[in-house]
Amino acid sequence: MKVNAKPNEISYQLGRRVAALRQGAGMCQEDLAAILGLGQPSSISNREQGITDFTPRELAQVSQHFGVTLDYLVLGKEEADTSSSAARIAQQIFHLAQQCTLDRLVMLLHLAQTAADASRMEKKDTPEQSPKAQEIP
Repeated sequence: MKVNAKPNEISYQLGRRVAALRQGAGMCQEDLAAILGLGQPSSISNREQGITDFTPRELAQVSQHFGVTLDYLVLGKEEADTSSSAARIAQQIFHLAQQCTLDRLVMLLHLAQTAADASRMEKKDTPEQSPKAQEIP
């Protein structure tokens, strides 16, 4: 973890994207700090402002939690509207999880992972059809 005397643009923009994902999911900084295993919400504040760099492990956890790519987090490369839908889904899961017992929470997380895996498989299995592939001989 690197502390920046003056935040660089990449760290700042990465922090802004994480903040937007977090807020879009209805999470506070304390919630994200707990997910990343950080002690204080100020740790998230410093990262979102670009004052402290995210570690590679933290970036991987943020990416997985919000269902976005590392390219999106670091470079801002837009995805096909998956970040906003992922944020909505993460928000719904977060609110449901607050009402669950531990056993039900484990089941909910398992179902969410299964759904995410199935979605990824469907995208891989769907061939993009080019205009030539659609021509009738």
